[in-house]
Amino acid sequence: MASLFLILSLFANSLAQAQTQVTNIATITPPATVTNTNASGSCTVAGVCSASDTDLVTPARPTISKAFSVSSINAGGTALLTITLTNTHALVSATVSSVFTDVYPANLVNANSSPQTTCVPGTVAATTGLGTLTLAAGAVIPPGASCAISSVVTSAVGGTVTNTIPAGSLTTSVGSSSNTATAVLSVNASADLVVSKVATGPASAGKSVTYVVTLVNAGPSTAQNVTLTDTLSAGLSLNGSTPASNGSVTTSGTGTAVATVASLAPGSTLSMTVTALVTASTGNVTNTAVGTSTTPDPTPGNNTVSVPLPVIESADLLVTKTSTGPAIAGSTVTYVVKLVNAGPSTAQNVTLTDTLSAGLSLNGSTPASNGAVTTIGTGTAVATIATLTSGSTLSMTVTA
Repeated sequence: MASLFLILSLFANSLAQAQTQVTNIATITPPATVTNTNASGSCTVAGVCSASDTDLVTPARPTISKAFSVSSINAGGTALLTITLTNTHALVSATVSSVFTDVYPANLVNANSSPQTTCVPGTVAATTGLGTLTLAAGAVIPPGASCAISSVVTSAVGGTVTNTIPAGSLTTSVGSSSNTATAVLSVNASADLVVSKVATGPASAGKSVTYVVTLVNAGPSTAQNVTLTDTLSAGLSLNGSTPASNGSVTTSGTGTAVATVASLAPGSTLSMTVTALVTASTGNVTNTAVGTSTTPDPTPGNNTVSVPLPVIESADLLVTKTSTGPAIAGSTVTYVVKLVNAGPSTAQNVTLTDTLSAGLSLNGSTPASNGAVTTIGTGTAVATIATLTSGSTLSMTVTA
């Protein structure tokens, strides 16, 4: 006995935008020479049999993917964010039916207002400093094809940035996006510390000079554990410091002042005023300041500044005179005249002049203790020396 079997294959493409049931009914009418042996009830009409199959059809919905061009940046640096829209439908174009928007996470913003797209027609928008990227409705994605939108982004805050687009965010003529898209960017904190220093006056030997030392955080991140150290060179001795403008100041010995602050926001300043005694008598003195932080600095070359100052020589000349006896008419009187350099510098081209008043007539002088003596007429004696070191004496004895 011969049997007749029917296998029916059906290939279909559903345009449904949501899951739906599709029922396929097949009917066979055997030829007259074939006898239907199915039991009663299997066939709706004698000699004619039918069968049905019901399947759950899942529509081809668009998908989204996104990526950053690099895995990490320094704060203030940039990365290219690209979002790819794919039409998985093999037969039908997908038209974007409403504005598609990617909302960035906190601290991630557009670095410029020049977004790009390969979608046609495609109108994209991104504003510098804001955290969104949009694609206008109307873009058409061909069957089985993709297009992309992109923007250059940046962050001033260190940390991990996770940018997620939820499923359903993209709506098109063939349905909404079926997946969640996520991209991760690591941002390394970065703070540019800029140190400057100003001397408020000259470095006069034996006197004080004041320095104003300033550190500015030029950003973009908050600087952590900030230290501003001011170190005096030989010839300077620390004799005072004011509290820091934003933090605290400590001193070490006679040569170092240190200002510290736990954190310094972008644009904020740490400063202190340092006063030093100029102990050098000549040459130059230098004050060097250095700023540091545990936050990486993209331009460390501006963290250090030195201010050299020429020492203005200063010599304190002290003159004394004593007489060895009374001034008796017709007799002589002797004067001992002394000049002492109390420093701190060596005195140059020193002159000690003794001028007699009316009633006295010069009648003698001894050579200077340290130099030479000349007389002018009967009323003046002059001792001179080219250089007189600190602590040294120029003296002469004058008889009148």
